[in-house]
Amino acid sequence: MKFTKIIKQTPNISKIPLYATGIVLHHTGGSYAGSVDWCLRRESKVSYHVIIDLKGDRTILAKDNQITWHSGRSSFMGRNLCNNFMLGIAISGDTYRRLLTEDEIESVALLCVEKMKLHNFGIERITTHRRVSPNRKIDIDVRAETSILNRIKEILNENQYHTVIAGDNLWNLSKKYNLPANTIKILNDLKSDHLGIDQKLKIK
Repeated sequence: MKFTKIIKQTPNISKIPLYATGIVLHHTGGSYAGSVDWCLRRESKVSYHVIIDLKGDRTILAKDNQITWHSGRSSFMGRNLCNNFMLGIAISGDTYRRLLTEDEIESVALLCVEKMKLHNFGIERITTHRRVSPNRKIDIDVRAETSILNRIKEILNENQYHTVIAGDNLWNLSKKYNLPANTIKILNDLKSDHLGIDQKLKIK
């Protein structure tokens, strides 16, 4: 599934570079358009890397190597000031007042998986504003958090397997997944090089 992507650079970033080691999930409390506009105003002193709307479409407000101002006073895994080492991804509106749409869940989960692979961190490093700033912030609601994390787990599990289609063979699969053909055979207990259509192969 593809979602529309709009790039609008927020002025609310720090000068030092960000080396992302995780993600903080937020909700904005306001409408999608209003939240994007607010983050584009210097006087707001608020920003996220991405805001996602009800249809799953995304406005990218900062590059991954830019520190945005999404978490304020916060700590995670023994480190303070999450802005300095974590990406901020926001859902529009208030997750206590409504359930997430399926498109929102899918878009956030796919984006998280993309960032996990790009920056080499695991699902244990995806958290919420509520968790990094306890007694100060309440976003996001546990229902939204659970829905997103469950979908991320499903995507990660799906990505561990390949379903054989016409034209697949061990050689082109080894190239596609950067995995030796013999390793694919060992992972799947294959006795020959023959592959059957719709056969599910473990590739991780």
